[in-house]
Amino acid sequence: MDAAPTPDATVDTLVAVHLSAKNHIGNVTFTLGLGASDSAFVAFMAAHPEYKLMPPNLYSFDSTVTIQNAGVLNTANFPVRFKTAAVDANGNKLFFTNQYVLPIIIKDASGYKVAANFRMIIMKVLSKNEYDGDYQVTGWFFHPSAGRAINQVKHLATLSATAVEGGLGDLGSPFDFNIVDNKAVWISGPYTSASSSNGFMTADNPGGTDYSDASNGGYLPGDATFNKTIYNNTYDPATKTFYLHYGYNASSPAGQGVYTRQIYEKWVKIN
Repeated sequence: MDAAPTPDATVDTLVAVHLSAKNHIGNVTFTLGLGASDSAFVAFMAAHPEYKLMPPNLYSFDSTVTIQNAGVLNTANFPVRFKTAAVDANGNKLFFTNQYVLPIIIKDASGYKVAANFRMIIMKVLSKNEYDGDYQVTGWFFHPSAGRAINQVKHLATLSATAVEGGLGDLGSPFDFNIVDNKAVWISGPYTSASSSNGFMTADNPGGTDYSDASNGGYLPGDATFNKTIYNNTYDPATKTFYLHYGYNASSPAGQGVYTRQIYEKWVKIN
Protein backbone atom coordinates (compact mmCIF):
# COMPACT_ATOMS: atom_id res chain seq x y z
CA MET A 1 0.00 0.00 0.00
CA ASP A 2 1.03 3.63 -0.39
CA ALA A 3 2.69 5.24 2.58
CA ALA A 4 0.40 7.66 4.41
CA PRO A 5 1.44 11.34 4.27
CA THR A 6 2.02 11.49 8.06
CA PRO A 7 2.51 8.89 10.83
CA ASP A 8 -1.04 9.40 12.14
CA ALA A 9 -2.76 9.52 8.75
CA THR A 10 -4.39 6.43 7.24
CA VAL A 11 -4.57 4.77 3.86
CA ASP A 12 -7.70 2.75 3.14
CA THR A 13 -8.32 -0.47 1.30
CA LEU A 14 -11.71 -2.06 0.65
CA VAL A 15 -12.77 -5.60 1.58
CA ALA A 16 -15.95 -7.14 0.13
CA VAL A 17 -18.50 -9.38 1.80
CA HIS A 18 -21.04 -11.53 -0.02
CA LEU A 19 -24.01 -13.66 0.95
CA SER A 20 -24.52 -16.63 -1.34
CA ALA A 21 -28.16 -17.02 -2.37
CA LYS A 22 -29.75 -17.76 -5.73
CA ASN A 23 -32.35 -15.05 -5.19
CA HIS A 24 -32.26 -11.54 -3.75
CA ILE A 25 -33.38 -11.65 -0.13
CA GLY A 26 -33.22 -8.03 1.06
CA ASN A 27 -30.70 -6.19 3.20
CA VAL A 28 -28.35 -8.32 5.30
CA THR A 29 -26.02 -6.91 7.96
CA PHE A 30 -22.73 -8.61 8.73
CA THR A 31 -21.05 -8.27 12.11
CA LEU A 32 -17.26 -8.16 11.85
CA GLY A 33 -14.47 -8.62 14.36
CA LEU A 34 -10.85 -9.52 14.95
CA GLY A 35 -10.07 -13.19 14.28
CA ALA A 36 -6.97 -13.43 16.46
CA SER A 37 -8.37 -16.25 18.58
CA ASP A 38 -9.89 -18.21 15.68
CA SER A 39 -8.39 -21.71 15.40
CA ALA A 40 -7.46 -21.25 11.74
CA PHE A 41 -5.56 -18.04 12.51
CA VAL A 42 -3.81 -19.62 15.51
CA ALA A 43 -2.66 -22.46 13.25
CA PHE A 44 -1.57 -20.00 10.57
CA MET A 45 0.56 -18.03 13.00
CA ALA A 46 2.12 -21.21 14.38
CA ALA A 47 3.16 -22.11 10.82
CA HIS A 48 4.48 -18.59 10.14
CA PRO A 49 6.47 -17.36 13.15
CA GLU A 50 7.90 -14.53 11.05
CA TYR A 51 4.53 -12.73 11.18
CA LYS A 52 3.15 -10.52 13.96
CA LEU A 53 -0.43 -9.69 14.82
CA MET A 54 -0.94 -6.05 13.88
CA PRO A 55 -1.25 -3.80 16.95
CA PRO A 56 -4.73 -2.26 17.31
CA ASN A 57 -3.43 1.31 17.14
CA LEU A 58 -2.30 0.79 13.53
CA TYR A 59 -5.67 -0.03 11.96
CA SER A 60 -9.42 0.37 12.23
CA PHE A 61 -12.54 -1.00 10.54
CA ASP A 62 -16.26 -0.76 11.17
CA SER A 63 -17.92 -3.50 13.20
CA THR A 64 -20.84 -3.91 10.77
CA VAL A 65 -21.46 -3.74 7.05
CA THR A 66 -24.81 -4.12 5.24
CA ILE A 67 -25.35 -5.66 1.81
CA GLN A 68 -28.22 -3.93 0.11
CA ASN A 69 -30.63 -6.47 -1.44
CA ALA A 70 -28.21 -9.34 -0.67
CA GLY A 71 -27.93 -12.47 -2.73
CA VAL A 72 -26.93 -13.46 -6.27
CA LEU A 73 -23.88 -11.25 -7.01
CA ASN A 74 -24.50 -8.29 -4.73
CA THR A 75 -21.67 -7.40 -2.36
CA ALA A 76 -20.86 -4.69 0.17
CA ASN A 77 -17.47 -3.14 0.76
CA PHE A 78 -16.07 -1.95 4.06
CA PRO A 79 -12.87 0.10 4.41
CA VAL A 80 -9.93 -1.01 6.50
CA ARG A 81 -7.79 1.94 7.50
CA PHE A 82 -4.04 1.50 8.06
CA LYS A 83 -1.45 3.93 9.47
CA THR A 84 1.12 2.84 6.93
CA ALA A 85 3.59 5.61 7.86
CA ALA A 86 3.51 4.94 11.61
CA VAL A 87 6.90 5.03 13.37
CA ASP A 88 8.34 3.69 16.62
CA ALA A 89 10.11 5.72 19.32
CA ASN A 90 13.30 5.71 17.26
CA GLY A 91 11.60 6.91 14.08
CA ASN A 92 11.66 3.51 12.34
CA LYS A 93 8.68 2.95 10.06
CA LEU A 94 6.72 0.07 11.57
CA PHE A 95 5.36 -1.32 8.32
CA PHE A 96 8.92 -1.80 7.05
CA THR A 97 10.50 -3.25 10.19
CA ASN A 98 7.65 -5.68 10.96
CA GLN A 99 5.67 -8.24 8.99
CA TYR A 100 2.18 -7.52 10.26
CA VAL A 101 -0.94 -9.56 9.56
CA LEU A 102 -4.53 -8.65 10.36
CA PRO A 103 -7.31 -11.30 10.55
CA ILE A 104 -10.85 -9.99 10.04
CA ILE A 105 -13.64 -12.48 10.69
CA ILE A 106 -17.39 -12.57 10.03
CA LYS A 107 -18.91 -13.13 13.46
CA ASP A 108 -22.53 -13.10 12.34
CA ALA A 109 -24.52 -12.65 9.12
CA SER A 110 -27.98 -11.77 10.48
CA GLY A 111 -28.58 -15.39 11.38
CA TYR A 112 -27.48 -16.87 8.05
CA LYS A 113 -24.85 -19.60 8.16
CA VAL A 114 -21.24 -18.50 7.95
CA ALA A 115 -19.17 -20.90 5.83
CA ALA A 116 -16.21 -22.36 7.73
CA ASN A 117 -13.84 -21.81 4.81
CA PHE A 118 -15.02 -18.28 3.92
CA ARG A 119 -15.38 -16.70 7.35
CA MET A 120 -12.06 -14.87 7.58
CA ILE A 121 -9.52 -12.90 5.60
CA ILE A 122 -5.89 -12.64 6.74
CA MET A 123 -4.27 -9.49 5.40
CA LYS A 124 -0.51 -9.06 5.22
CA VAL A 125 0.05 -5.31 4.90
CA LEU A 126 3.21 -3.77 3.48
CA SER A 127 4.02 -0.13 2.79
CA LYS A 128 5.64 1.15 -0.38
CA ASN A 129 8.79 3.23 -0.05
CA GLU A 130 9.27 6.55 -1.84
CA TYR A 131 11.16 4.94 -4.73
CA ASP A 132 8.44 2.42 -5.61
CA GLY A 133 6.80 3.13 -8.97
CA ASP A 134 7.09 3.26 -12.75
CA TYR A 135 10.03 4.96 -14.42
CA GLN A 136 10.73 6.24 -17.91
CA VAL A 137 14.18 4.86 -18.70
CA THR A 138 16.34 6.52 -21.34
CA GLY A 139 20.00 5.99 -21.99
CA TRP A 140 22.65 4.46 -24.17
CA PHE A 141 24.33 1.09 -24.40
CA PHE A 142 27.98 1.63 -25.36
CA HIS A 143 29.39 -1.28 -27.39
CA PRO A 144 32.53 -1.57 -29.50
CA SER A 145 30.48 -2.16 -32.63
CA ALA A 146 26.76 -1.87 -31.89
CA GLY A 147 25.74 0.98 -29.60
CA ARG A 148 22.01 1.45 -29.14
CA ALA A 149 19.56 3.84 -27.53
CA ILE A 150 17.44 2.87 -24.53
CA ASN A 151 13.87 4.13 -24.19
CA GLN A 152 11.36 2.09 -22.19
CA VAL A 153 9.26 2.00 -19.01
CA LYS A 154 10.44 -0.05 -16.01
CA HIS A 155 9.09 -0.65 -12.50
CA LEU A 156 10.88 -0.53 -9.13
CA ALA A 157 9.21 -2.45 -6.28
CA THR A 158 9.70 -2.00 -2.54
CA LEU A 159 12.02 -4.36 -0.64
CA SER A 160 12.42 -2.26 2.51
CA ALA A 161 12.30 1.36 3.59
CA THR A 162 15.31 2.16 1.41
CA ALA A 163 15.70 -0.77 -1.00
CA VAL A 164 14.05 -1.68 -4.30
CA GLU A 165 14.09 -4.46 -6.85
CA GLY A 166 13.58 -4.29 -10.58
CA GLY A 167 15.00 -5.14 -13.98
CA LEU A 168 17.86 -3.26 -15.57
CA GLY A 169 16.57 -1.02 -18.31
CA ASP A 170 18.66 -2.26 -21.22
CA LEU A 171 19.42 -5.85 -20.30
CA GLY A 172 16.30 -6.63 -18.29
CA SER A 173 18.23 -8.63 -15.70
CA PRO A 174 16.82 -8.60 -12.14
CA PHE A 175 18.60 -6.52 -9.52
CA ASP A 176 18.23 -5.15 -5.99
CA PHE A 177 19.79 -1.99 -4.67
CA ASN A 178 19.69 0.11 -1.54
CA ILE A 179 19.52 3.91 -1.62
CA VAL A 180 21.98 5.34 0.91
CA ASP A 181 22.71 9.08 1.02
CA ASN A 182 21.17 9.35 -2.47
CA LYS A 183 23.49 6.65 -3.84
CA ALA A 184 22.23 3.44 -5.42
CA VAL A 185 24.30 0.73 -3.71
CA TRP A 186 24.14 -2.73 -5.27
CA ILE A 187 22.65 -5.52 -3.12
CA SER A 188 22.31 -8.40 -5.55
CA GLY A 189 21.96 -9.18 -9.21
CA PRO A 190 23.96 -10.55 -12.13
CA TYR A 191 26.41 -7.64 -12.27
CA THR A 192 28.16 -8.08 -8.96
CA SER A 193 31.80 -8.82 -9.82
CA ALA A 194 34.45 -8.16 -12.43
CA SER A 195 34.82 -11.43 -14.30
CA SER A 196 34.64 -12.79 -17.82
CA SER A 197 30.86 -12.86 -17.72
CA ASN A 198 29.84 -10.25 -15.14
CA GLY A 199 30.24 -6.57 -14.51
CA PHE A 200 29.17 -4.49 -11.56
CA MET A 201 27.47 -1.39 -10.33
CA THR A 202 29.26 0.66 -7.69
CA ALA A 203 28.63 3.85 -5.77
CA ASP A 204 31.15 5.65 -7.99
CA ASN A 205 31.69 5.90 -11.70
CA PRO A 206 33.72 2.75 -12.49
CA GLY A 207 35.49 4.34 -15.47
CA GLY A 208 37.34 1.91 -17.72
CA THR A 209 37.10 1.69 -21.48
CA ASP A 210 34.38 3.95 -22.87
CA TYR A 211 33.05 3.41 -26.37
CA SER A 212 31.17 6.35 -27.85
CA ASP A 213 28.92 6.03 -30.86
CA ALA A 214 29.30 8.55 -33.67
CA SER A 215 25.63 8.40 -34.61
CA ASN A 216 24.67 9.29 -31.03
CA GLY A 217 27.34 11.94 -30.55
CA GLY A 218 27.90 10.80 -26.98
CA TYR A 219 24.51 12.05 -25.80
CA LEU A 220 21.71 10.18 -24.15
CA PRO A 221 18.34 10.37 -25.91
CA GLY A 222 16.33 13.26 -24.53
CA ASP A 223 19.26 14.60 -22.53
CA ALA A 224 21.23 17.07 -24.64
CA THR A 225 23.38 18.02 -21.67
CA PHE A 226 24.53 14.46 -21.07
CA ASN A 227 27.54 14.45 -18.78
CA LYS A 228 28.83 11.01 -17.92
CA THR A 229 30.23 12.19 -14.61
CA ILE A 230 26.75 12.46 -13.07
CA TYR A 231 25.88 8.90 -14.08
CA ASN A 232 27.54 7.43 -10.99
CA ASN A 233 24.48 5.68 -9.57
CA THR A 234 23.01 8.69 -7.82
CA TYR A 235 19.44 9.62 -6.95
CA ASP A 236 18.02 13.14 -7.21
CA PRO A 237 15.08 13.35 -4.75
CA ALA A 238 13.93 16.71 -6.16
CA THR A 239 13.22 15.23 -9.60
CA LYS A 240 12.81 11.58 -8.46
CA THR A 241 15.49 10.54 -10.92
CA PHE A 242 18.15 7.83 -10.84
CA TYR A 243 21.35 8.19 -12.88
CA LEU A 244 22.73 4.66 -13.28
CA HIS A 245 25.98 3.41 -14.79
CA TYR A 246 26.86 -0.27 -14.97
CA GLY A 247 28.74 -2.55 -17.27
CA TYR A 248 30.25 -5.92 -17.88
CA ASN A 249 33.36 -7.46 -19.35
CA ALA A 250 32.31 -9.81 -22.10
CA SER A 251 35.65 -11.25 -23.17
CA SER A 252 38.64 -10.03 -21.15
CA PRO A 253 40.11 -12.29 -18.42
CA ALA A 254 38.67 -12.02 -14.94
CA GLY A 255 39.97 -9.19 -12.81
CA GLN A 256 41.23 -6.96 -15.61
CA GLY A 257 38.66 -4.30 -14.82
CA VAL A 258 38.23 -3.29 -18.46
CA TYR A 259 34.55 -2.60 -19.26
CA THR A 260 33.99 -3.53 -22.87
CA ARG A 261 30.24 -2.98 -22.43
CA GLN A 262 28.85 0.02 -20.55
CA ILE A 263 25.28 1.17 -19.99
CA TYR A 264 24.19 4.63 -18.87
CA GLU A 265 20.56 5.02 -17.83
CA LYS A 266 18.39 7.86 -16.60
CA TRP A 267 15.34 6.66 -14.62
CA VAL A 268 12.63 9.35 -14.17
CA LYS A 269 9.65 8.44 -11.98
CA ILE A 270 6.38 8.83 -13.85
CA ASN A 271 3.93 7.08 -11.53
